[in-house]
Amino acid sequence: MSVVVRDGGYIKLYIKGADNVINSKLANDQTLILKDELEMFSRIGLRTLLIGMRLISDKEYSEFKNKVQ
Repeated sequence: MSVVVRDGGYIKLYIKGADNVINSKLANDQTLILKDELEMFSRIGLRTLLIGMRLISDKEYSEFKNKVQ
């Protein structure tokens, strides 16, 4: 699921989903930090839901909007 928010001149794209889905969309340096935390939660039997946010340009927003309509 994706949500777009305009906040003080910025456009923020939020996504949420299962760790394997969101993890595949992250930059490599972010996945290393997240991997250890997710493994710890998994070892104690917890399920996870991840939320991500990215600042996007007006052009990226237009392209995104055209894809989801």
